[in-house]
Amino acid sequence: MTTYTDQTRRDLRAMLTQNGVAADRASQIADLACHAAEQAMETIMSLTSNGADFGIKMMSFELALQLAMAGMQDLFEKTHKIGAGLGAPQMGAVVTIKS
Repeated sequence: MTTYTDQTRRDLRAMLTQNGVAADRASQIADLACHAAEQAMETIMSLTSNGADFGIKMMSFELALQLAMAGMQDLFEKTHKIGAGLGAPQMGAVVTIKS
């Protein structure tokens, strides 16, 4: 099962192509991004499920999410700085997931 639906992937590809990314590259970018995000979430869920009881599982899950979000924000900012420094195209896009 995939966390991100075919519609999510289509939406991401559309956003990328609307911002000038070639269709074949947009497809690969969307697929890689979705797969990476899925793997990150699966890893957090899998590892924190090893807690001895429900309380430990939930608290470790919440802390893992907070740590991951902080780390991801830092990586996000560094990625933009590196891209800008190398002259790579930068896009301002906000991704939301509809539940």
